[in-house]
Amino acid sequence: MIKKVSSMKRGLVQILTVLMLLIYSEVASGAHQGPPKAKWDSIKGDREKKHEEIITSGSYEYRVKMAGNIDGFITRMPISYGAYHQGWQPNRFMRLENIGDTDVVNPWIIVNEKRNWRTLKDIAEQAVSGCTTERDKARAIWEFQRNHRFHATTWGNESNDAVKVYNIYGYTLCGNDAQVISDLWKAIGLRTRRGYPVGHVVAEAFYDGEYHLLDGDEHAIYLRRDNETIASEAEVVRDHDLVKRTHTYGIGQQDSRETDEFSASLYGYEGQRKGEHGGRSKHTMAYTLRPGESIEWRWDHIGKQYTAGTEAPDGKWRKDGEGDLAVWGELAYDNMRNGVLRYVPNLEDSIYRKAVKSESNIAAVWEDGVRPAIHPSKAGQPAHVIWRIASAYVIVGGRIQARFHRAGAEELLRVKLSRDGKKWETLWTAQATGNFSQEVLFDDKLSPRGFPQYEYFLQVEMEASTEKGDVGIESIEFITDVQMALLGLPELELGDNLVRYTDETEQSRRIRITHSWVERTAWLRPSAPDTMIPVNGATVEGTLVSFRWEPPDYSGSSEVEDYHFRLSNRQDMHWPLSPNFDKLISKTASRSKTEWVVPYVGLLNPDTDYYWRVRAKNANGVWGPWSEVSSFKCAAPGDQS
Repeated sequence: MIKKVSSMKRGLVQILTVLMLLIYSEVASGAHQGPPKAKWDSIKGDREKKHEEIITSGSYEYRVKMAGNIDGFITRMPISYGAYHQGWQPNRFMRLENIGDTDVVNPWIIVNEKRNWRTLKDIAEQAVSGCTTERDKARAIWEFQRNHRFHATTWGNESNDAVKVYNIYGYTLCGNDAQVISDLWKAIGLRTRRGYPVGHVVAEAFYDGEYHLLDGDEHAIYLRRDNETIASEAEVVRDHDLVKRTHTYGIGQQDSRETDEFSASLYGYEGQRKGEHGGRSKHTMAYTLRPGESIEWRWDHIGKQYTAGTEAPDGKWRKDGEGDLAVWGELAYDNMRNGVLRYVPNLEDSIYRKAVKSESNIAAVWEDGVRPAIHPSKAGQPAHVIWRIASAYVIVGGRIQARFHRAGAEELLRVKLSRDGKKWETLWTAQATGNFSQEVLFDDKLSPRGFPQYEYFLQVEMEASTEKGDVGIESIEFITDVQMALLGLPELELGDNLVRYTDETEQSRRIRITHSWVERTAWLRPSAPDTMIPVNGATVEGTLVSFRWEPPDYSGSSEVEDYHFRLSNRQDMHWPLSPNFDKLISKTASRSKTEWVVPYVGLLNPDTDYYWRVRAKNANGVWGPWSEVSSFKCAAPGDQS
């Protein structure tokens, strides 16, 4: 939900935005560009590391060890409703290059069996890995969804596609979220149904013979009075207290009865329930790397992003349909990432021609011995060569760096750009003569507001007046900026990393993979808290249980500034019992204390095994390991029959 504005109003705003973009498309600028992310800091003792691997098979595994004490995961705050804080990050980039002489089809990297998100089916299967029941699968997808996105929008339909959300954007509004989670549920065979809250959008999953409401956007599930079964939306409408007694908006939200009661007020529809969300996830991360082409996943950004929102005055949000990711705050903007595609065709070899979209009246040095490397085959006639650049990630900027030759003012040399290979726009016309280098920028032409691009076409036109070698291209490099989601990057973690490479190439291939990271030894993790109360195996009186623990030994680490508490009815702690039991202590009444108390009577059942643990975060933003899991039971009135 956003600013308590109705779904109908949002829809009308989006329609008007699209109409405006259609009217002004001829003068639309390219993808939005803001300030780059500040470079990662370095401190004494940091060690820069690289690992290179040459791969010649379509399925290959290798290991990369990250030493030091810190990785990106243990400096990342738990994901919540709003944008999350990513602390210091040791990963810098991972580059995958085609250094062979054949196209490499759908190359992919999976680190530690995570982020195999090439298709909707891949995402769903990874989310439910290890689950055997429909109930657990539905819950696992909800947990996966809420822990891999945050609440923001740039006012387009891109975030209705699960594959794009997880790989490219990393954010959704409630309307997008309901589409995405419905598609994931459907991908594993579950039936879904749309919800009917006011000013909000949710979806339900069908299992165990009935529907259940799982709201990925507000991080909310509402347990029935049995404290085990997730209620349906209709049940929530009949009993608002199921919402009022539940923490809403995620672990990053301050405890607030007022906020929980507001969430309850959204549910009042008593009419017929029908229809469903979903069906929008069509994208795949399919792509081909040609000889001389590479893709680089990066943990920084240069400020380039796609948005369908209209320009926000002074960069400040004032109304729906307005702004880019930056209007959602510094954290949201910081969580964007930019990768890069590079393509350097070898014009000295016939292999370059396999990657050309089309050409006319073009000859090459390896054919006739004439330089520059490619040139008109006949003087006095127009010649051109067209390349297509395609990406699985949305394109947000581009340029070429080329070495040209133009003998005199009579020779024509021109660069054009097209979105579709049909309608062309002139970017640059040569004025210089002789051999010269030229950079041609076209950031302002790619992915203008409301028009995301996943390909573009670049044409070099030329005409020699006298001799065919009087004009041509000696070398050319395409540099294409793309947008990537932070949590979708192939992240190395502390310790031994298993890296798995796959592709779908039928011919031979030669791939070089480069990992770049920094190892930090100056920072230490806090140790795990201990002396847990209730002690393991205890039975406590009542259900307003008070939990306490001893602060960890600093052992050279900085002072502890927060704790993460989690309680589950599962011994493996796979997920919390409900949103009430996944807490940052700093967001509760126990702030700055080593304790937490269950907020309401009756949230726990009598004579039931519950499990809990806690971990600490120090002033450097570094999370320590979890404590040992401790169990307890409540002795209290109750009837679970």
